[in-house]
Formats: sequence, C-alpha cells, structure tokens
Amino acid sequence: MRPGQIVTLFALSLGLGACDVASPPNVRSTTSGLPQKVHLTSDQPEGSKPSAMQADFSQQLAAALEKRGVAVENGSDFGLTVAVALASADVGITQSAGAGGQAVVWSEAPRKHGMFDKCRPQRLRVVVSNSATAGFPQKLAEGEVSACRITQVQSAALAAKLAEDLTRR
Repeated sequence: MRPGQIVTLFALSLGLGACDVASPPNVRSTTSGLPQKVHLTSDQPEGSKPSAMQADFSQQLAAALEKRGVAVENGSDFGLTVAVALASADVGITQSAGAGGQAVVWSEAPRKHGMFDKCRPQRLRVVVSNSATAGFPQKLAEGEVSACRITQVQSAALAAKLAEDLTRR
C-alpha cells in the first residue's frame, strides 16, 4: 500500500469514527383520525405514578395533538393509553421466538453495532392505543427514535410525528 493510500484510509476512518447513530422518528399506525377531544393515560398500573420520562412524553404528545386541533382534556370520553420504553437499541422486539426452526420475525430488529459507531445507541419506543368506542375503531400507533442519548428535542419530534399520524384522515 502506498503512503498516499494509507493517509486516505486513515482520514476516512477518522471521519467515519464520528458517524452519528441517530435516526429520525419512525412511526407506523393501523388507523387514523381522532375525535375533537381525547384524554391521555399511562400504561402504568392504576394508582402508581408515571415515570418522569412517561410524564414528559405525555406532555409533549398532548402539546403536539393540540397543535393539530385535538383538545386533550381529562375526563373526555375518548382515551389514549401511552406506553413509553427506553432501552438499548441492541435489544429487538419480536412476537415470534423462531420456534420450530422458523425464522424470527422482528417487529423491531436489534441494531447492529457498527465498527465506527461512537456509542451504544438508545431507542425510545412509544405505543399509543385505545379500545374501540362508539364511532371510532381501535387505534394503534407506534414509533421510535434512536440516538446515543435521547434528548428532549428528539422525544418532541417523535411526539409530533405520532400526533401527525394519529390525526391524519
């Protein structure tokens, strides 16, 4: 290998060493459209206090829904349950364990750690659901964002994308 090639490879490795592992919010939903008023609840057992992360995200989602014309009011007839989880992006989610020689079907595949990653990224995953009520079918929206460390900005961006998806008609 010539000295010029070594220098080029070294420079590329330095540049790739700073690769960011952040991903934009990724959202999926099964239905769309919400009534004009909703209330948000936590997936925590009744009587228990939601975590700070859960409370923060619920406030972000409420603000995002309000911006899209959906009033968030305690006591409204239509409730949305918000489940929030923060874990290593190396952890995957599946409903099929690959039993009987079948391939594992991932809902969220574990993230492969790249050679030039600067960290072990986190994944913020949120599921918003409700029960079917008169005039509205059951709704389910789920989304996630990954980064070295999840920030309020990334969390708010995920809340905005979920609100956009839930209110789409």
